[in-house]
Amino acid sequence: MVKGTKVNNELGDLLGQFDKALKNFSHQLIAMAEKKEKEEKMIVQFFHQLLQEEVEEVVL
Repeated sequence: MVKGTKVNNELGDLLGQFDKALKNFSHQLIAMAEKKEKEEKMIVQFFHQLLQEEVEEVVL
């Protein structure tokens, strides 16, 4: 029975490590998605500003 308990403890430890790794990975994915979204917004703002300047030049 001691052998079974040791195996259960080792499995529990492995599952705990796996759970921690999955949580870390999901946090990294979320951070990457937020960074990408922020970069996309900056690109859109840049081109919007550029177009606005072009329109102002044409109007003037």
